Amino acid sequence: MTGQTDRIFGIGFLVMGLGLFAYSLSFRETDLMGDLGPGFLPGLVGVILAILGTLQAIRPGNKQAEPIDRQRFILAVVFFLAVAVYALFFAWFGFSWPSFVFLIAVMSLLGGRSPRSLAIYALLSAVFVGLIGWVLLHVLSVPLRGVWFLN
Repeated sequence: MTGQTDRIFGIGFLVMGLGLFAYSLSFRETDLMGDLGPGFLPGLVGVILAILGTLQAIRPGNKQAEPIDRQRFILAVVFFLAVAVYALFFAWFGFSWPSFVFLIAVMSLLGGRSPRSLAIYALLSAVFVGLIGWVLLHVLSVPLRGVWFLN
């Protein structure tokens, strides 16, 4: 990206982050003794996105971007399709199974695809999904459907 493109995308991320934060304020507070409420995570993501967008707009890069070859473009398309399928399956199956499969798929796209690598990816994904599910459900009290071993 050029400096001008960085500024344009930075301003876009700033606007998107502020919009997400403003939208998160419209969620009804639950008032359940310390519950963070449904607007906490979208609000936090919005603030972080706005901060990073501001930094990108203020201090753009000065290097010209390299052209994307066909293989990397296909990898990006497959990744975005995986994110869309993950979101769809998350709504149907809850948190754990879609997250587990999504993590293995992304690690396979970015790393090796040998049986040993896939076994390591499966183990890491299971640990990560279990840990994140436990934190969200029991530490942050986020009501999540389909968390392994914890409901």
